[in-house]
Amino acid sequence: MIIDGERIGTVRNDSTTDFTVPPGEHGVQLKIDWSGSPVLHIRVETGGTILLRASTHESAKSPMRQMLHSVKHREDGIDLAEE
Repeated sequence: MIIDGERIGTVRNDSTTDFTVPPGEHGVQLKIDWSGSPVLHIRVETGGTILLRASTHESAKSPMRQMLHSVKHREDGIDLAEE
């Protein structure tokens, strides 16, 4: 997990992980090796909680399609969205 350009921890497959950040606007991104998500901009209110869900693109289900897709779009192999 990358928040505001700094790697702050790891999120394992099929798991949830909590990260504490100060209130305000933040850029959040997930990276796996050389692929990842685009930066998602979120706003955290004082005492607030933001729930994010990550999933892979359909192209990631085929190794060859993922490789070709990821070479062209290195930072869009993962969907990261606020719930």
